[in-house]
Amino acid sequence: WNPHGGAGLPALGSGQWALFYPPNWLYLLLPSPAVLSWLLVAHHGFAAVGALLLGRRYGFTWLGALFSGVALLAAPYVVAHHSPLTTHSLFIGVALLAAPYVVAHTGEGHFMHVCAVAWTPWAFLAYERIRGGGRLSSVAVAATIGASFLAGHAQESYMLALILTACCAADIARAFHRCARREAVRMGGAWVLAGLATAGLVAVELIPNLVSLKLSVRFSGITAEDAGNAAASVSWVNLGQLFNPLFLGGPESYTGPGSFFWETLCYFGAVPLILAVVAVIA
Repeated sequence: WNPHGGAGLPALGSGQWALFYPPNWLYLLLPSPAVLSWLLVAHHGFAAVGALLLGRRYGFTWLGALFSGVALLAAPYVVAHHSPLTTHSLFIGVALLAAPYVVAHTGEGHFMHVCAVAWTPWAFLAYERIRGGGRLSSVAVAATIGASFLAGHAQESYMLALILTACCAADIARAFHRCARREAVRMGGAWVLAGLATAGLVAVELIPNLVSLKLSVRFSGITAEDAGNAAASVSWVNLGQLFNPLFLGGPESYTGPGSFFWETLCYFGAVPLILAVVAVIA
């Protein structure tokens, strides 16, 4: 229970406290400001290493994989290009859907957002174990998605699970198409087990959250019109930020769509942009 907000409010049942996220247990032992700062740094590095390993898993050269890790570590926003529906493009799509990361949210002090999205490349690596028939693959998927959820911002883990499920459905459909029914059944069973294990892992946080949510104003939901006018809405004019991140103003002077600079920033750096254009042409 937290007595310091309003007339008091529950700490358990407010997911952003991330009480069950193991790295946060360091707060019990060390000064909070130092732990907060170094955990942010560590999650940047953790995400970068995951992207590097995922790139190698997809057949990138060491230089290409290293660059993808650096781009994820230091990019305010990751933008997906139009490409065939592959696991590679879906990984980029998760980064696009999750929200503007990573530097912009770090600058705003949005600790749990960065922690949650840092698990994205690791979840895709775990899913590759399911595709390859690896042992304990369901456990690996559950551990990575569960850790993302417990990090304190459920939207990222929700979209991560949604897109990985789409990946699995596409792989199962392809297996059936080439008459590999045993492989399709194996993958489907492994994914169901991963889902059940994930649900069991996050229940410790999810159930109190649902109980608390029913007592809040947010439980009534918002209309489709309200959702379309949400603070995170973007438009085509935001593409101007690809070339200049301050095209529509900075954090203190943003004049574009939506309400917040860090929620609408469409920029991932000049060098990645140039290389992406060269790659598409090549």
